[in-house]
Amino acid sequence: MPKGVYQHKKGRVFTLEHRQKLSNASKLRNHMRGKCGILHPRWRGGVTVNGKYVLVYAPLHPYAKKNRGRKNGYVYEHRLVMEKHLGRYMKREEIVHHKNKEHRDNRIENLIIFKNSASHMRYHKNPKHVKDYEIVYDGTKRKIISFRKGECVVRE
Repeated sequence: MPKGVYQHKKGRVFTLEHRQKLSNASKLRNHMRGKCGILHPRWRGGVTVNGKYVLVYAPLHPYAKKNRGRKNGYVYEHRLVMEKHLGRYMKREEIVHHKNKEHRDNRIENLIIFKNSASHMRYHKNPKHVKDYEIVYDGTKRKIISFRKGECVVRE
């Protein structure tokens, strides 16, 4: 048997109509190759829903999600909202929590930023066990900027 020919396809003859469909599908696949983002024909404005969270297309963002090892350019909307409000990029270890448990409700009043995943888990178990310094932003007008020797620096 020649190299590259599989046993189940040996001797299979396609009709002219079927060969034309295969050719058209191949042309379409080649036409779409390399087109991403706005250039792609199925572009829907850069907003998509992944499970329960809203993702926004932001290819230049330093923490854009990666898909199979390469950046696909999407960032969670709640992180973008908080970054805009804080005036800085969020750190990778900072966690955004939705107070009302509606993951698509990304209003500032509904979001809390925790310093790390451990403090976020502690909040879920018992909110009283979370220390003030573990909350970066609590949904009020207070913005906690940094901590120096146990003192909290707050910007109104």
